[in-house]
Order: sequence, then structure tokens, then C-alpha cells
Amino acid sequence: MAVAVHEAGHLVLDLRVGIHVNSVEIIPEDIDNGCGAQRVVHGVTEIGIVAVRRSQYITMLAAGVQADLRWLREQGLWTPDRAWAAEMAALDDREKAIPVVKDLVPTDRRLEAIATYWGFSDAAAAELDGCWQQVKAVATSLDSAGRLSGDEAAAIAGLANPPEPPTE
Repeated sequence: MAVAVHEAGHLVLDLRVGIHVNSVEIIPEDIDNGCGAQRVVHGVTEIGIVAVRRSQYITMLAAGVQADLRWLREQGLWTPDRAWAAEMAALDDREKAIPVVKDLVPTDRRLEAIATYWGFSDAAAAELDGCWQQVKAVATSLDSAGRLSGDEAAAIAGLANPPEPPTE
């Protein structure tokens, strides 16, 4: 469910800022990393062409982990270890944000770009406050179904799935 909440956080903010969503999926996988078999779950929100302000895109990327952390607190499951795990699971979001952050706030220093990205956490948490029930509804359906089209997820959230912007 935590992965579904993370992806639903991204998805609902995508829809709210005008980014078309193709699909959202949680993918269970059995792996053996040398310490024995274990089950891991990954999430993917496939979006269309991004034609929104950089700050909106970065906030959307930060929303996944913020949704995850909020859900952990609400469920009484938050611990420092689980918070760390949620942040580690969001490293790919951070990596997607770094080049965009560097365009927004020119810097050649990676640590400065990372710090700037984490500065969007409060904005993401504030955005989630306004749509938390929608995030939970999408997450519940995603956890059950495993995959939703963008249109299905938008309908569950009660939002429109914006059309793709025209390509040039």
C-alpha cells in the first residue's frame, strides 16, 4: 500500500497541474540479492509530455515521498527506519528532479541541487493537504488492481486527465 500511496501522490499532483497520465502501476518482483529471496514492490507513473512550470514538476516529484511519509504517520507506522526507506525508494524521483532544479536555480554543485530539491518537500506536502482524500482513493484502487490507466485513475480522483500538449 505504501508504494500505491507514493504513486498516487505523484499521479494526483500530475493531474492537478496539467500533466497527462498514461498509466500508473505497482510491480511486485521476487529478487535474490545474495541474502535470500525477497519480495519487493516498485511503482511507475507513466506521464506524457511535461509542459508545466519547472517548480510544478519538481513539486510533483517530491509528492511521492511526502505522500508515503504522511500515510505512514496516519497509519501509526512511521519510524525513522521506515522514513529512511521511503526516502531511499524515492531516489529515482530525486534524480529526475536534479537536471530540472539545475535549470531553475543554476548550480554546478550536486549537493546544492539536492538541497534545493528537498526544499520542495513543504510545497509538496501542502499540495497533498488539498487532495489527500483523492490520493487515498487512487491508492486504494491501485493497491487492489495493480495497474490503472490514467483515465481510470483520474475518474477515481474525480479529476480530468489533461490532454497531451501538441508536439512540435
